[in-house]
Amino acid sequence: MRTRMRRVADGRERGTRKIYRQMIFMERYGLIIGMALLLSVSICAYLLARQAARNVKRFREDQHESFLGGKKP
Repeated sequence: MRTRMRRVADGRERGTRKIYRQMIFMERYGLIIGMALLLSVSICAYLLARQAARNVKRFREDQHESFLGGKKP
């Protein structure tokens, strides 16, 4: 009885050992998954900003005369 109580206090009981393994798994792979998600969001934001810049440039080229105060369509 005394050794079982000691194991429970140390966290060496079967149930707590399983939970501890799950915590190590989440600590190890949670950071990797988080960094991968952050990288993918950053790449998507960069690509969207680049596309928006291209669209603005194309719009300015198409409407060049109206920007300069020339002929209005």
